[in-house]
Amino acid sequence: MNTVSLFLLCSLIWGSTWFAITFQLGVNSLWSVFYRFLLAGVMLAVYCCLRTGFPRFTVSQHIRLFIQGACLCGLSYWLIYESERYITSGLSAVLCTSVLYFNIMIRCLWLAKPVETKVVAGGVLGSLGVLLVMLPELDVQSVVDAAGWGMLIAVLGSLVLAFGCVACERNEEENLPILPTITLNMLYGSATVALIALVQGVMPEFNFSSTYIGSLVYLAVFGSVGALSSYVVLIRRIGADRAAFIDVVYPVIALCLSSLVEGYQWSLMALLGVTFIGVGNTVALKPSKTTSGEGLSGNQG
Repeated sequence: MNTVSLFLLCSLIWGSTWFAITFQLGVNSLWSVFYRFLLAGVMLAVYCCLRTGFPRFTVSQHIRLFIQGACLCGLSYWLIYESERYITSGLSAVLCTSVLYFNIMIRCLWLAKPVETKVVAGGVLGSLGVLLVMLPELDVQSVVDAAGWGMLIAVLGSLVLAFGCVACERNEEENLPILPTITLNMLYGSATVALIALVQGVMPEFNFSSTYIGSLVYLAVFGSVGALSSYVVLIRRIGADRAAFIDVVYPVIALCLSSLVEGYQWSLMALLGVTFIGVGNTVALKPSKTTSGEGLSGNQG
């Protein structure tokens, strides 16, 4: 699948998962995240064993994959879910665009990757666009009231997610097989949140309603196996900094879906925000003339 298709696939699916997650809120967020990634990890593990085989990893690789999985498939999701207990989803979406800048900083410090001006400029435009789109949802008093804990949790979730994303890019340098790597990420991520729940004294709970089970299956199959796997491939192709622009695009797709099923009304400011997002993505993702295989124009299978 080419890079453009991967980017669109992740954006479209994750845009729809915002709506699906609303059906998961009746169960403690730690256990909902656990079920989601356990189911996804088991499905990928079965596929790997039957089709591609499951290689042996060294102890040091397992440790790194555990840290990556805990960040990418466990802690980040839990923290972002938790942030919405204190702040609106709109404010959470705006704050989560900080993953763009965390990715750039972590790549620079950890992988010694250069900071590209156009990626930073595109990120600023994209974040401004998300702010304009979500502005009608942001109540000034609620922002002031949540200025501490809820906003801190959302930003911390973005930082943890960024660390996991850059770890994915780091694994490319060792040429670790993608599907077995993602499988272990999901299983380690689910184990992490389950351990946190048990340490907190939160016993396992489950909702046997058709809406909870249906949304869980959708999130596991499409949101995790489909979109997250594609996202990891995308990180390896174009880098964690550019791949993070999906976090700017999918809130807009979520609002498009909301306009269809929940009656969301588009404002002139929201449309202006979408324009900023489009321009920001164009600036940041445009391939460099001197660099082959980057940007969204590459087709690497």
